Amino acid sequence: MPKMRTVYAIPVVLSLAPASATLAATLDVGTASAGNWLITGAGAVAAPSYNPSDLPGTISITSNGNSTGTFVSGASLADFNGFWYADSLFTIPSNATGVTLSFSRLLADDRVVLQLNGTDIGDYLLSTGGVGGPGVMSFPPGPPDVSFTFTDQASAIITSGFLLGGVNDLRLVINNTGAASPSTPTRTFQSTGDFTYAQLSGTITYSVPEPATLSLLAVTALTVLSRRRVSQGAIVRDH
Repeated sequence: MPKMRTVYAIPVVLSLAPASATLAATLDVGTASAGNWLITGAGAVAAPSYNPSDLPGTISITSNGNSTGTFVSGASLADFNGFWYADSLFTIPSNATGVTLSFSRLLADDRVVLQLNGTDIGDYLLSTGGVGGPGVMSFPPGPPDVSFTFTDQASAIITSGFLLGGVNDLRLVINNTGAASPSTPTRTFQSTGDFTYAQLSGTITYSVPEPATLSLLAVTALTVLSRRRVSQGAIVRDH
């Protein structure tokens, strides 16, 4: 009787671990980092902002916050009418959950409105000491001013209004007035002692599911113990 080869096969077993864990993410959108913000105004379009050294934690359209400083790229004193805005753009994954913007210390010289994707979420009016009240405000694309009631909402926690899977825009709209009245028109620098800047502390947090992990629990192995071959499930005899 001819001898037959015995073949042992160890199957490949794949296991997919469930996507049960989540990963947390935090984005800094504060003005302490000039790199977070792009400025438009006075001829500039989306130009990197300045952090004036004498105004810690703020951003400005000029290097020192007043008319004697260097303007951001594309801007000039001749084109400055007191109006500018700064954008912080960020993307949130489409599967993110628990998206939250927490901001505080919103202030400006002379007035500012904070917007998330075009919706007002905070404001500050220097001429009333941050108390708020009726006044005027210039919004993009700039003057003339419109009536606006300031709420002095300098801090808040925002949990809605985000665009999942797309680009979000956190915007600071700043007006210079050079005066103490909330109804003073937006205008250029009135003296070398007239400043324009904005400040904000803020973070955006969210969670996303952790990707499933493909685990290889075994690999295929064949141990041949005789000279017989196996082909398509049949035993082949040697001639």
